[in-house]
Amino acid sequence: MGLSRTDGGLYVPEGAHEAAVLRALREHDDDLRLVPQGTDRDGRPFYKVARYYGSERPVEFILTWGDITNGIAYPLSMAIVDEVRRHDRSMRGFDARDSDDLNAELVAKRLKDSRDEGREIARWFQSKLDGNISVLFRSKNLKQARDRVRGRTKESKLKP
Repeated sequence: MGLSRTDGGLYVPEGAHEAAVLRALREHDDDLRLVPQGTDRDGRPFYKVARYYGSERPVEFILTWGDITNGIAYPLSMAIVDEVRRHDRSMRGFDARDSDDLNAELVAKRLKDSRDEGREIARWFQSKLDGNISVLFRSKNLKQARDRVRGRTKESKLKP
């Protein structure tokens, strides 16, 4: 357990004792183990939760407590137990669908939303065009620039 200092100079305990977290994991499932796996750039250890079935079967890693892609370890807390419970297949409310199926559903939903938004935008522009209303605002500067160009072409045609 580490201490972090607030702006006011107060030291606040950060995280939880490893033994307390391990005890909470064991209460949830007796096969769970809390395994330290190296440290991040600040020296905090990464923790993995593993399910140990015995010497006959390999260890099944359930989750890593930290952001592996950015190399940041989360402080050890009881939130790791809540996360393990959320991923537990035997708990109520667990979605047992494959991650590929969930990703395919998400892609299909986003594609449908994108098409619906595109149709709504096209419908809005169509209503504007039916009344012969210009979609783009014509500025005074644009008119003056066109008049200047037209004036130059008329002058060049008039000169012999």
